[in-house]
Amino acid sequence: MNLPLLLIGVIAGWWIPGEFSEATFHDLHISKTELAYNPEDQAIQMSLHIFTDDLERGIEAMNGATDLKISTEHEKEEATQWIYDYLSTHLQLTIDGERRAFDWVGKEPTPDYQAVWIYLEIPGIPAVQDLEVRYDVLMELYDDQRNILMVMDPQGKRTYHLFEPKQKTVEIHF
Repeated sequence: MNLPLLLIGVIAGWWIPGEFSEATFHDLHISKTELAYNPEDQAIQMSLHIFTDDLERGIEAMNGATDLKISTEHEKEEATQWIYDYLSTHLQLTIDGERRAFDWVGKEPTPDYQAVWIYLEIPGIPAVQDLEVRYDVLMELYDDQRNILMVMDPQGKRTYHLFEPKQKTVEIHF
């Protein structure tokens, strides 16, 4: 059993105790993003992990696209653009007071095909002082959606931020 995930579940109220030997989990509505400033490349680099079925529902709710089959051999041709459009609406970064769009780097499924890793980058950033992140991915679908952001600053220090329907934006000072 993954102890950190169990602890997050207990704290967030997703775990409903039954008998001592069994745990009942309710649908988990969570995404996570790892964000790092790379001074050598002068870029902010992001890796986003999101459950594929939830991402497809979010895209469908946004633009009506159905049957995307993300990360399968039957993936719709437009899927990458629709994912980019969805994330551009629900993951927004303001760097030193200027809203910046990210570039698409790529995506790959997790080994179990339950989720997808999406890679994004914002190039051309010589330094970062202040970062504002709005991260409301899937919150339009699920009242219990939680998004976790791990930020690694230029000195290698990690900070973690929890986004929920009542807290969709954080400000980070380097």
